Amino acid sequence: MDSTFRPRKSDLYTAIGLTPLFLAWGGATLWLAGNDPAIPSPAGFAALSAVPFFMAALCAWTILDHRRSSLSFRGSRVVRQGVLKRTEMDLADATGARWIPGRLVKIRDASSRLSIRLDEYEKADREAIVAGLRAAIPPDVQRGWDLFAYKTRFGLPEKRTPDPGEVLRTRRDSLRVYLMVAAASIPAVALASWATGEPSTLFAIPGLLALALGFSLATPKDGEVVPRISWRASPGVVFILAWGGLGLVLISGFSGLWDRLPAPATLAVAVGVAYIAAFVLVMNRFERLRMARDEEAAKRAARERDESGFPSGGVRL
Repeated sequence: MDSTFRPRKSDLYTAIGLTPLFLAWGGATLWLAGNDPAIPSPAGFAALSAVPFFMAALCAWTILDHRRSSLSFRGSRVVRQGVLKRTEMDLADATGARWIPGRLVKIRDASSRLSIRLDEYEKADREAIVAGLRAAIPPDVQRGWDLFAYKTRFGLPEKRTPDPGEVLRTRRDSLRVYLMVAAASIPAVALASWATGEPSTLFAIPGLLALALGFSLATPKDGEVVPRISWRASPGVVFILAWGGLGLVLISGFSGLWDRLPAPATLAVAVGVAYIAAFVLVMNRFERLRMARDEEAAKRAARERDESGFPSGGVRL
């Protein structure tokens, strides 16, 4: 297999479109910091421009990455050219390869390591890359293939019909949801502007809209099948909502009883640490249960593929 693959163009176009928006947001923030006498702390307000300028820098990095990066196969050798680093490896000498369902492959040999993010490439290129890696890397050093193939459906037609408990989410759906979230935040921004007497706060609104546009563009153009969020199927969502409600109750309680509590600052820190620790432990439990279900489903899917004679993981090697 002698081929060269480059990052998908949709990421490039998204970065090009968002860069001027973030630069305008940051420039407007700096202009207001230097020209609005109503701002009590110009230096502090100017520091807020770091957020949009950082986002613009990420977009610039994406543009540079698209121009310089490539993944090349030359027989059993693979070359990963990045913006700053070039890694070359003979896949036949690989001592370990881990297939991670988030569309990531980590490969190592005796002297180097190589990570390949498959979601950087178009779908057809991803399947060719996976087929090349799967065939060239010794089978006995590959780990996590069954779960990877089950979660990513490589080699199979794009899933267009949702199963029970799933829904087809299009880019338009994502844009509508993110714009609704941004719109719901606008009254809070307006209230903050009114309460502080600083009209410049309203410049956060274009930033919210830019973020909504950027997040919606992350959804594939033709949509994707995703799990439907429900109270029974998503106990983690229920827990997050309930735990968030408890957090609001605790904050309100401490605010009202602060002067009557013994050592309120120490008590607040202790409760806060316990609150966060409990949240992390419970969410970790939910994650372990989800991974166990996925592992079992992946093993069933692998057995079904073996019995049907279909190529391993659905990828036509």
